[in-house]
Amino acid sequence: MKTVFRYILIIFSAMIALVTYGNPEGFQVSVTNPVTPNTEVIDFVGENNTGNFVGEPYVDTFEKKVGDEWVDVVGSYLITEAYSEYAPYGGPWKKHILVSQSGIDGPGEYRAVIKFDLRQPFYAKTDCTHHTTYAYFTVIGAE
Repeated sequence: MKTVFRYILIIFSAMIALVTYGNPEGFQVSVTNPVTPNTEVIDFVGENNTGNFVGEPYVDTFEKKVGDEWVDVVGSYLITEAYSEYAPYGGPWKKHILVSQSGIDGPGEYRAVIKFDLRQPFYAKTDCTHHTTYAYFTVIGAE
């Protein structure tokens, strides 16, 4: 019964999304696992509560907090995903990045810069708008 209700909600949300603008602040991404110097993979999960379709989310870069500023860290990971869309209130977006390719260089405060497209209603002059969100996390020392 929950599954049927969920699909009805997704279909209803998709119909509403055809005629409304979404709220980009509704795409929230978080890191789901603790990150230590021994962590091999950083797991991200994003929930689409924008009220519209989110397209092509990807981790663009990582930044480390140095003093009061966010500074880019140089990584070598590749964006290999094909274009994908996530329905409003549908299943989550998931991404896994190898720490060895992220540029993370030890304990501190970090954030992943995530870029995504927010689909516009069919009567809008543009197909989508580009947005940025952040997933904040702290790399803790080895235990």
